[in-house]
Amino acid sequence: MSQAADALTRLRHQVAGAVTRGARAAAEARERTAGFRESTRALAEQARERPQRTERADHTDGDLRRESVSFRTAVGLPVAEFPSEEDPRPAGTTGPGARDEPPRSRRADVDDGDDEDFSHQRILC
Repeated sequence: MSQAADALTRLRHQVAGAVTRGARAAAEARERTAGFRESTRALAEQARERPQRTERADHTDGDLRRESVSFRTAVGLPVAEFPSEEDPRPAGTTGPGARDEPPRSRRADVDDGDDEDFSHQRILC
């Protein structure tokens, strides 16, 4: 055989091997994807079947919550506001006796004489 024919034969074998490896990898990926989809489908069914509301007993106990808040405060992390154990009303409840403060007015009520106030309220008003 000539050198050109030898090179062409080697190239064909390499291409055939690459195609076989690619097909095998694609089949394995499809298999993994099918398994992942099935497990995701099962998890979604479990999420749909479980009760939507949690009971008070399912919440974090007060001691652990206080310890968590003190740790987050000590390291400078934000602390989310949750309803206390004594107050059963959910956060954000509006109406008479609501725990949250009413929203403040966005408009500045007092002119402090600062002519370098570039806030949206000053620019748009």
